[in-house]
Amino acid sequence: MWRWMITVLLSPWIDLTSGLIDIQLIPPYAVTPGSVTLSITGITGRILHFSWFKGPDTSSHYHILTYIPFDSSPLLTGPQFMSRISTFPNGSLLISDLLIIDQGNYIARVQTDKRAEDAFVNLTVYERVNKPVITASQAHIQEYDAVNLTCVSDNADRIIWRRPCPILQCQANISSDNRTITFSKIERGDAGDYLCEAENLISKSTSDLYSLTVLHASEYSPDSHAAVITGIICGTILGTVSIISVTYLLSRRWLCSVREESSIDRQDPCATYDNVLDLAIDLQVKSEGGDCKTAETQ
Repeated sequence: MWRWMITVLLSPWIDLTSGLIDIQLIPPYAVTPGSVTLSITGITGRILHFSWFKGPDTSSHYHILTYIPFDSSPLLTGPQFMSRISTFPNGSLLISDLLIIDQGNYIARVQTDKRAEDAFVNLTVYERVNKPVITASQAHIQEYDAVNLTCVSDNADRIIWRRPCPILQCQANISSDNRTITFSKIERGDAGDYLCEAENLISKSTSDLYSLTVLHASEYSPDSHAAVITGIICGTILGTVSIISVTYLLSRRWLCSVREESSIDRQDPCATYDNVLDLAIDLQVKSEGGDCKTAETQ
């Protein structure tokens, strides 16, 4: 119990002298998912115990830990303690595997054999910028269109646009945060390669080249594009109909020719019977005529 009392309820009669000790960040900029040491400097005398707090003051619910160097169980943890936090006998605090939630105000309270002192530091945790990507407000850009180019990147504090050649035209307006270039009436001279850089205090990244193509007014329009598609569809339909028609006509012609050949090779039975009948009549006539001649001769 007495250890807890030392940790949280440091007596108001203890002489607190500020400005003698200080907290330095090592490294100076904390970056996820790295580590940072909150190193206490300027301590004079022998450390009896020290405590760390995360928050606006040293209230008990902001307590992280207390360390008593010469105690058999030197570490006493509080509500703000995490397994990623460790401490050293010289009073420093180490935070590993940093997260954004680790940033905030930290207070160190050190009691030596001479005095009790407080020091504080505000920890900012940074994330590295992602590689930026340039996007356009529309897929097909026609001359005199209103066009936006936007540089998209997370965790960036600053955006810089670059164009190898030529330089940005004067009619291109850049937004206050430098993320967007606006062409109120884009011209063919604005076509070319663009890139952007995203940076913050601890990192920088550059986008891939973005090639901006600006079509002449006669080269592309939604109506002409639709007309081309319609023409392709109609042509396909007409071609299919033509193929079917030609195939049908050829098949009809082939069937007719087969039928004609079949009719030539095959004799009509009726025609055959007529020929036989005519032959019989001729023979009868001839026979009767012969008989008459014979009778007359006799």
